[in-house]
Amino acid sequence: MCYFGLHKYNESFPSPSKTNVSILDPGIQEGKLVETKRSGLSAGAYSRWWVWNLTVSNGIIYGVAYFENGNNVALLSSQDGFNWDLVSEIPYLGNESSINIIDGKAYVLMRKQENSGYPNGSMAVADYPFKDWVITEMNYGVHSPTGIEYDGKLYLCTRKFVNKSWDGVSLFSYELPSSGILNEVYALPCERGQASTDNAYAGMIIHDGALRIAYYANPVGNTVSRHPDIYYTEIPLEVLKQNPVLK
Repeated sequence: MCYFGLHKYNESFPSPSKTNVSILDPGIQEGKLVETKRSGLSAGAYSRWWVWNLTVSNGIIYGVAYFENGNNVALLSSQDGFNWDLVSEIPYLGNESSINIIDGKAYVLMRKQENSGYPNGSMAVADYPFKDWVITEMNYGVHSPTGIEYDGKLYLCTRKFVNKSWDGVSLFSYELPSSGILNEVYALPCERGQASTDNAYAGMIIHDGALRIAYYANPVGNTVSRHPDIYYTEIPLEVLKQNPVLK
């Protein structure tokens, strides 16, 4: 099952954002594209929201959804990936967010809406049933975060913001159950600095003794007429166990 947001190619912005799902059954080479449905949610309030990151806990799919400035981030749940219910709104004006559920506790790292400047992101934490959230501002601005748990830490790959400049793609660690700070572990290979613009949107898995990260980055000076570069990085788990932190 693959979720993604979709705009029509060359359609002028703003355009209706759609969350779509592609299902690939075993033995079938092509998935079927289906616009998701959200049961129990007001069409006026939620029909155009993007379901961003997903996780599964106790057989239930959870997703973080956002729409546009002026709206809180929403946590949704689904039994089948097509029909969604509202679990709770997180009282934070955010958008792109990661979600991880570890030992019955939900962790949502949120990019803050940028009404001015480039503010730091925040981590929202809640125990099941994920309705009462504690929100802590982080020490970095983060875009397009995704997370994975390993060895008592939550590792988060994001586009990083420092001193009013976006600075490439970085891997951070976050001590569980809640440390209130992001520690930069690695600055991942790509062109960095303000000119690097859009990047990150990573996928991460742990396989064969390594944390494997795939992400993209636009080359410096890139425009929408060019495709971004795709990067792939492996970090041995033995290296992560040494608690590396960039100074």
